[in-house]
Amino acid sequence: MVGFIQARICRNKKKDKGESNAVAVSDALPFLQHDVHRQLLNKLKVKGMNAVFGLRIQVTVGESLLVAIASGTAVYLAALPKPSLLTMGKKDVREQIIELTERNRALYNLTSSSTGTTSAAAAAVVSQSESDSDSANDDGDETGATASWDHRP
Repeated sequence: MVGFIQARICRNKKKDKGESNAVAVSDALPFLQHDVHRQLLNKLKVKGMNAVFGLRIQVTVGESLLVAIASGTAVYLAALPKPSLLTMGKKDVREQIIELTERNRALYNLTSSSTGTTSAAAAAVVSQSESDSDSANDDGDETGATASWDHRP
């Protein structure tokens, strides 16, 4: 069972020049990479997949915006543990995510969790406090540099 997966994160940054710009970017990069990784893992859980192959992370630095895009091929490997269900704080959102996850597992012919009940599965998952993607305002032309990391052997 295979599917394309992509996570995107945008962050505002100050319009600095020279060394102060380099410091601002280098301070923000670890957090940007952590957020894109967390979002990718959460999307994997919702899809019912447990591995990513051909992972590519692209970071673009503009005048007032940092953008990170992680993309790859999501797969379900039987040798790895089944992904846990993802929940949010509100009950109605939690039910929608559980329903979507179960639909994705059925679509990809994956077996559902061994608990068999939605409430028991929901109790065993971590909660996510941020939305699927963060947005930022673009105040003008963005000209910037792009860096990519290709995580292939």
